[in-house]
Amino acid sequence: MTLVVCAALILGALGFLTQSLLRMENERLRGEARADREEKVRQALVQMDGLATPFLIEENQRSGEEFRTRILVREDHQWVRVRFEFGGGQAMTCPASAEDSLRLGQLLGEEYSGLKGFELLCAPVRSPDVGEELQKAKASWDANGDRRENRRNEDVYQNSFNSFSQVKRAVTVENTLNQVVERGEGPAGVQARGKFESKWLEDDLFLIRTVGEGSSQRYQGVWLDSRALSESLLAEARAFVAEAKLRPSEAGAIGQYTLVSLPWRLDLPPSAVVGVGMTPLRVSLLVGWIAVLVAVLALAGLIRGVMAISERRADFVASVTHELRTPLTSFRLYSGMLADGMVTDESARRDYLFTMQQEADRLHHLVENVLAYSRIERGGASIRKERTTLAEMVSRCEDRLRERVEREDASLILTLENGDFETETDVTGVEQILFNLVDNACKYGLGETGERVIRLETRVREGRGEFLVCDRGPGVRFAERRRLFRPFHKSAEAAAGSKPGVGLGLSLCRRLARALGGDLSLERSGEGACFRLSLE
Repeated sequence: MTLVVCAALILGALGFLTQSLLRMENERLRGEARADREEKVRQALVQMDGLATPFLIEENQRSGEEFRTRILVREDHQWVRVRFEFGGGQAMTCPASAEDSLRLGQLLGEEYSGLKGFELLCAPVRSPDVGEELQKAKASWDANGDRRENRRNEDVYQNSFNSFSQVKRAVTVENTLNQVVERGEGPAGVQARGKFESKWLEDDLFLIRTVGEGSSQRYQGVWLDSRALSESLLAEARAFVAEAKLRPSEAGAIGQYTLVSLPWRLDLPPSAVVGVGMTPLRVSLLVGWIAVLVAVLALAGLIRGVMAISERRADFVASVTHELRTPLTSFRLYSGMLADGMVTDESARRDYLFTMQQEADRLHHLVENVLAYSRIERGGASIRKERTTLAEMVSRCEDRLRERVEREDASLILTLENGDFETETDVTGVEQILFNLVDNACKYGLGETGERVIRLETRVREGRGEFLVCDRGPGVRFAERRRLFRPFHKSAEAAAGSKPGVGLGLSLCRRLARALGGDLSLERSGEGACFRLSLE
């Protein structure tokens, strides 16, 4: 019980430690994956803004003439569908095809002159206050930018870093475009012009700016091919984020994954959990668990072995003590009576001496079994093999076996099949096994009624010589079969009937048979027991 409690405490502590370490590693891996993903997203945004910003600079540098004259705009830039101008008391100029003009009419209004109908389009677009946004982003970065102090909240760190990086890009783009407009770069006559601002009308993207002052103020616009533009931008982004998509955002908005040059937002699917496999930590934990389990199992096996040895020793002491007490009592009683001259009848004296001889043989057999088992247990059993036949081995021990069987008023029947089969084995060991099997058959296999016969047979199966020792007794109960060859084990019937023996014979025979390279097994248990000894 103590071992179970200690093992449970050790395994519980190791399980808690393992769970904590795996949770920490999973958080670290998720943080690293998030950081890697965010870094790729930031690079994708930089690439897209880097592609769009030169285009915006180029459009801001264009002169008004390019918005008034009819030119083939598709030969001018792949992202531009139409450039147009209106206002200042003049009719709207639109060098576009009939189809594009119709679409512009639907988007901008029915009238092509004046400002009527274009208030929504031409209302000044308020640029974001990037200075204010930069201050907010910097404050957030100062509060959450220390990664070492913010390990437990990777999202806060990444969001702060994204906002700070995005606002810095916005400031750079804004300042660049403002410098272009303020310097009046480009052809002459493009003075007092505003900066192009982006605006979505339905699914179409426009760039609108003001040119001139007072009553001569006009509005110039660029109708962009949003599909071609988004495909070009995504071609840059997908080099870093393969599953990226673009969707429109509010013009001038500064938010998560938003471009600062054009009103688009990078749309990403939820990040999938990727299996990390066997990391060094997991390998170490697995090895640690295996080592602990092996240690616990080894300790349990050791304790179980010690307990088994203790029980076996107790069984041995109890069995041997009982087996020694009976013959010693007989010796003491009969020898005392004979020594004191209390037995005067010659026939009675012979009976007493014969009983003492039987008890001496019983003690000799017990001691031989115990010593042989001890030698095998220590691995010191001496095996001397010689070439012989099955019939020769039977003939060498036949007289001894018959004497033991006839002592029980029974008969021994020999059936020698393939008796001339030769094998190389320890003849003395085989004789000891056969005598133990016949002795057990005499003790447990001869009923009070019926045929009192013990059979000893020889045969050859699969190139191996075999001996069969069979009786006509009650056999072996099914519940006793698993424990039949355990040392110092006796069946319930044998124990109840006070049969002589310590329960060591079958265990000794099996161990000795295996030491000879063979085996001993129960061939049949119904209608009497039958044991099979096979030799190599």
